Amino acid sequence: MDIILASESKYKKKLLLRILDEFNQIAPHINETPNPGESAPDLAIRLALQKGVTLLENNSDSIIISSDQVAEINGELILKPSSKQQATEQLKKQSGNKVIFYTCLCVTKFGPKKG
Repeated sequence: MDIILASESKYKKKLLLRILDEFNQIAPHINETPNPGESAPDLAIRLALQKGVTLLENNSDSIIISSDQVAEINGELILKPSSKQQATEQLKKQSGNKVIFYTCLCVTKFGPKKG
């Protein structure tokens, strides 16, 4: 049975190699835009699930490992910066403040086919 890491991250790959000798790595390419009013923990859960389910559509015999992490500061989502300037602004905003990271890990597999 194939195992797929639903990520293109070299860091996640390195972590998974600590416990698994063989697996495939496929980037799910989903829309990571938060829904209006979506909380950081809800966003992390939704994205991790969506990554796994997206890859299951074409890999139904595989086990899919997917994850997501969302940061929050003072109730505001901290999303991936789109530029160096935005990254610098985010770091300045975080400096001296409490930043909370919400992480979700999903292991997804279709059940046996019926009938």
